[in-house]
Amino acid sequence: MLGGIGQTGKRIISALLPGSLMYRQGEKSNILLFSSRRGGSTYLAGLIACEPSMRFVDQPFDMTPLGLQRNPVIEAHLPHKLLSQFISLSDSDADKVRSYMRLLLGGGLREMSPPYLLPRNRTILKIVNAIPLVDWFAEQFEVLIIYLVRHPIPQALSVVKTDWPITAQAYLENPVFSGKYLSPSQRQAGASIMQKGTHLEKAVLNWVLENLYPLKYASRIDLTLTYEELALFPTMAIDLVARTLELENVARMRARVDTPSGSSRFSDRETNDAIARSDRESLVGRWLSKVDNSIRDRIGGILNAFDILEYSVDGPLPNERLCHFRGFASESEVTQ
Repeated sequence: MLGGIGQTGKRIISALLPGSLMYRQGEKSNILLFSSRRGGSTYLAGLIACEPSMRFVDQPFDMTPLGLQRNPVIEAHLPHKLLSQFISLSDSDADKVRSYMRLLLGGGLREMSPPYLLPRNRTILKIVNAIPLVDWFAEQFEVLIIYLVRHPIPQALSVVKTDWPITAQAYLENPVFSGKYLSPSQRQAGASIMQKGTHLEKAVLNWVLENLYPLKYASRIDLTLTYEELALFPTMAIDLVARTLELENVARMRARVDTPSGSSRFSDRETNDAIARSDRESLVGRWLSKVDNSIRDRIGGILNAFDILEYSVDGPLPNERLCHFRGFASESEVTQ
């Protein structure tokens, strides 16, 4: 009966019920999912949100989502950051972020999540605008941290295709980040790419700067998962995620594996068709036929300049250091 109620009806009913009836924090830790845009985070968050008790909040640090008006709820609670990128925090910034997070993790700001008719007792936040703060969040809150990373070339190609804003300048201009994690030559390389690079090269630089901290410096991540393993080995990946995050409804997660995410409106038809027909090799390797050697060489130069060894421009699979499962399909099988 309740399943026939539309989103508007759910919102009306949810608004009429006291917050204490809709959300009461349970014993299990809340979850923070960190990832770059177009990296599969909406898909993974959707799997995790299959848990009946889970409340999902999408991009709670994005003041200006693509194609949407500025989010007044976020603006009212958070300090302004260049291009909505939360890269480092002053003391006053940290106070505001802590207060905002306590509200969200306590079930407040109900307008930030989809309406639910049944009570929830756990929250997952999907965060794409504050990846360098992953350790800070882990230190400040009793949460489980999962970090999802995807090969930089297909991620950047998707960013270019959807015309998603390039936010690399916020990293290059941040004195804490650039001073601590970038060498003078890397800062110069970044500035040169922003001035002279192609849209794709800027998008790859964006990926590098967003993922540099979690790949090389983070110490408090509970699970690092690659999009490639999630796509190629969904059953094993779901089991690993469920064990790490203490999820119980594994069967429901598995049943949803071949359903495109809510962000599929930004994906091309070929990608959505590949998901629907379980063509997993195509999901991770299709980009190889679309990027010629000269472009790969230029992108390889960017990755080398920033000491990114986790992915190669010559293949779709991550470095062994990032892999949880043995028995990857051979490179020839993945790239067909």
